[in-house]
Amino acid sequence: MPADNSAPQLPYTPAIRAGDFLFISGQVPRDPATRVVIGDDIEEQTHAVMKNLFAVLAAASGKADSLVKVHVYLTDMSHVPDFNRIYISYFPHRLPARTTVGAALNGVMIEIDAVAYVGDKELL
Repeated sequence: MPADNSAPQLPYTPAIRAGDFLFISGQVPRDPATRVVIGDDIEEQTHAVMKNLFAVLAAASGKADSLVKVHVYLTDMSHVPDFNRIYISYFPHRLPARTTVGAALNGVMIEIDAVAYVGDKELL
């Protein structure tokens, strides 16, 4: 991990709206203000990622039910059961479609990107 945690390592846009859809860039368990990694285990890091994901979603007037697709990247697939337990607690009404894959991540255990429907019409 680079010594300077204060800035994103790549050119970065948290989200971009295209018509009725919001494409949310990968969210990691870092404090948005300090860029310090939050949490030492998958449960704490999952909570931090979901908080960051929902903050970006809320900034575009979205909510949990707005999410239609998420991509989950885990450094260790043995974390899936613990991740799932935390993840489902954030979706009281409907789970979005999801893909979960193993990935090499830079200094974190989890990253999630997502697509949300933020249009005026009801989803099916």
